[in-house]
Amino acid sequence: MTIETLSLLSLIMSGCTLLALMWLTARAFKINTGWGLGVLLLSPVTAVAFGIRHWKMEKFPFLVYMGTFTAAIVLLFALFTAWGGWELLQAAQAAEQSLQNQTVTQNKADAFRKASLSFQQKSGISYTNDKLQTQLQRELDLKAEQERIAARAAELEAQEDEDDAGYDGLYRRAPKETARYRLVYKPLKLADAHRYIGATVKVTRRNVEEKEYRLTGASAGSLQFAQKNGKGSFSFAFKKRDIEKIRILAKEPY
Repeated sequence: MTIETLSLLSLIMSGCTLLALMWLTARAFKINTGWGLGVLLLSPVTAVAFGIRHWKMEKFPFLVYMGTFTAAIVLLFALFTAWGGWELLQAAQAAEQSLQNQTVTQNKADAFRKASLSFQQKSGISYTNDKLQTQLQRELDLKAEQERIAARAAELEAQEDEDDAGYDGLYRRAPKETARYRLVYKPLKLADAHRYIGATVKVTRRNVEEKEYRLTGASAGSLQFAQKNGKGSFSFAFKKRDIEKIRILAKEPY
């Protein structure tokens, strides 16, 4: 069955369900106003209670309503499946989980993007999750930058080793000293926080003691963080106006 056929059947069955509900509501109002309002506003729960309570008199309109309602739900689920809705939910869940666990890959980001586009094309419903896509792209850019820095450092080290090998014994360079540094927390301006996505920071808020988090995002009025717990990690955000001080973990040579 094609998506167009499912859409048409879902629309027809939803209309039949609405008509059946109006019929059942009219029957309920004939008994009393309370039942009428309950069936109209709280169905299908109240409709089931009304049908059971007045089974002998109202079983036919009740069964018509429940039959059309059930068929409409089944068709809507089938339509959602044909649109690729479940694949979209799975891709979004996998993307969010990878952000929490810091295991974002290009494949996961592409899977979420393709699932979103496929759902929009098949359903005609404009679906966008710009926040999640932005977070995925930011994490990928951060990893790419780290890989470039590591590759450049390895290249420079290899070049230095090659230069050292070219000297004879008389002019051989002195052994290189191992760089020594320590990790310290340095003050960071809130306006500059967006430049350090992925860094470890300590945040002091009003009437809250300083705590350590991982900076995961920044917007005009808030900063996003992640913190590990016993089962993994969780994400949250603080408004900038509530942050009194923020410090970033940095290397300091000595």
